[in-house]
Amino acid sequence: MAKGKARAFSVDLMKKERTVGGGGKMDNLTFVKGNRSLDELDSTSVKNLNAGAGTSIFDPTLCELVYTWFNVANGAILDPFAGGSVRGIIAAKLGQHYTGNDLRSEQIDANYANAKEVLSDSDVMPIWTIGDSLDIDRIVGDRTFDLLFSCPPYADLEVYSDLENDISNMPYNEFLTIYREIIQKSYALLKENRFAIFVVGEVRSRHGEYYNFVGDTIKAFLDCGAKFYNDIILLNTAGSLPLRVGRQFNSGRKIGKCHQNVLVFFKGDTKNIKEIFGDVVVEQDGESLEEL
Repeated sequence: MAKGKARAFSVDLMKKERTVGGGGKMDNLTFVKGNRSLDELDSTSVKNLNAGAGTSIFDPTLCELVYTWFNVANGAILDPFAGGSVRGIIAAKLGQHYTGNDLRSEQIDANYANAKEVLSDSDVMPIWTIGDSLDIDRIVGDRTFDLLFSCPPYADLEVYSDLENDISNMPYNEFLTIYREIIQKSYALLKENRFAIFVVGEVRSRHGEYYNFVGDTIKAFLDCGAKFYNDIILLNTAGSLPLRVGRQFNSGRKIGKCHQNVLVFFKGDTKNIKEIFGDVVVEQDGESLEEL
């Protein structure tokens, strides 16, 4: 399949992720509880809430770029914080083999229903498993992976369920302890000379200061022996942020934020990257435009 083809259906996919079968709303899909004010939410979450979706939909174009730039052909992808269906569906469209894990059985049911709808002509299907990612090594067995790619809960910014072992329910210090262990176990399943990529953003505590979630994520990977290789800035649409930022700035000098950090790590010798991953070919309508 020509690179870039996945982008053609990304907007439609973001709509479909909220519906299954006859078009009913997927109420169980990565919802945001009403226990944080709009001032505390990132602009993407606010936009979705204002639209009535109640969900944060992962950017499918970012998926395509990550899979094209940082994975090998037909590579195996591990996602220990699967959430919705986007990362799995884009992987399948690009012929890559995705395995994502999530605590919630209803979320996995929704993902499979969504995948069945949009991947009816695909030879590759994503795999979603149900369980606690603290047991990710047991869940995936003796498999190893070519890419570790995930978007973890941003501490308690978005709460995904009331399950006892859902880390989005936990105080930050407890969240961080388990989060680090999940990263360590997932990283151990990554093959040598491969990339690990987490999409994260800073989160404010209820007292207004940042937790340093981005920094804590970087440290967790460094403590595993990973090399911190790229920090890509993903700009979100501003949404209602310009309307809200004046109030939060005047009340506490809090600057509005509408970006996330795409943190790229490498496991192995970076001198091998060129040989293993080759050149990125930019295509339009199946024809190469240039080599980066």
